[in-house]
Amino acid sequence: MRFSIFAFVTQVTVLVVALAAVHRPLGAYLARAADDAGHLRFERWIYRAAGVGADSTQTWKAYARSVVAFAPRGHLRGTGTGGSERRP
Repeated sequence: MRFSIFAFVTQVTVLVVALAAVHRPLGAYLARAADDAGHLRFERWIYRAAGVGADSTQTWKAYARSVVAFAPRGHLRGTGTGGSERRP
């Protein structure tokens, strides 16, 4: 495998430009999400579709049930990291 300085510089440049483009809106969204001031329209739609109360909290028992329900799915697919790696 050869190292290409042009490919490296291009990749770093694209990453920096992408981060510069999204840092303000993403930061504002995260600050609003952490502030508990309310929910955006698409968030309320997702909560409604999932049948979850928008302002409800998750208990440790509910969290444990979800871990028990969804953790084995990753292991069934292979390595637990999405199944993209091949097993010997």
